[in-house]
Amino acid sequence: MRILVAGSKRQVPGHQHEEFDRIARLIGGAVAQLRHSLLIESGDRITFDWHAARGFAKTLTEADRRTLPSDVCLEVHQTTTHPNYDVPSLPEGRVRIFTYNKPPEWLERDDSRLWARAAATAQADCLIAIGGNTGTTTFCSAASELKKPVIAIPAFGGAAEVHFPMQKSRYLADEFVSAHLSAIERPETERDVFRIIECAERLSGRHSYFLSYSHDDMDAADQIELLLTRSRRAVVRDQTRVRLGERDFFETVLIPAIGACETYVALWSPKFESSAACRRELKEAIKRREEGLRPRRIVIVAVDGSPIPEAYNSDLYFPATDRHLRELAVCKIVREE
Repeated sequence: MRILVAGSKRQVPGHQHEEFDRIARLIGGAVAQLRHSLLIESGDRITFDWHAARGFAKTLTEADRRTLPSDVCLEVHQTTTHPNYDVPSLPEGRVRIFTYNKPPEWLERDDSRLWARAAATAQADCLIAIGGNTGTTTFCSAASELKKPVIAIPAFGGAAEVHFPMQKSRYLADEFVSAHLSAIERPETERDVFRIIECAERLSGRHSYFLSYSHDDMDAADQIELLLTRSRRAVVRDQTRVRLGERDFFETVLIPAIGACETYVALWSPKFESSAACRRELKEAIKRREEGLRPRRIVIVAVDGSPIPEAYNSDLYFPATDRHLRELAVCKIVREE
């Protein structure tokens, strides 16, 4: 998913500036940790963009790229008259810069960065706004016109506070978002920030999947990943051959990857059942779900028709012994999100 951020401290009282910076960086870090791309337009240090980009870069740099989708990156949208010279350092291929000409003179008087703002909004899946003034108003208005979800955080005043009541009915209409409305209204903890990103995912209709499988079932995994991707779902999978003894890899890479996804999919087969690494991934997913964390849904896809243990009968189960049945299974899995 591509998450655009907009806002600044221009309308924020001085005593809130430090908290603004902290929440902005936490949001950028959460975007990276949940395997999304971050879109920014401004390189000004007083903006939400600047601080979110630092949090995003820090988390992305520390992440293991073996489970990081290749399209996760920092996107910088800028005009020729307002280039961003302060882009944080990231691994090769993780920064993409888009430059637009300035608008015609009769438009430039109102917003000299209009083309960059409009383009970024059009390419984003959702917008998160904090504080801000006229530029943030442009982003919020454009996103609303384009039917893009807007998460307007009112706690720091400014344009985001103005737009919050305009968006509130949409938040209340969704059961999940409504249940976490307090996190949007006044984020204080890292958990609140993750709830904000989850609300953005929910309103955007984007869902993420972790595929767990034996490497002997690679063909089935490839097909299911392709089917999910065609349905515009984000897919995370480990394409390395993990050995059970690689404790650091499991704890520092796979557990965060499993926890970043909303649905865990086990491609069940005798090879899966006999793999200590696969069983450990499944056990971790179940444990996290029981603790109220992601993944919130566990799906068992039997790629060769093998019976599953009675302990998993309460989870979603789909037979998928051939390509046709796998297509049907993915259609049902997506429909039941």
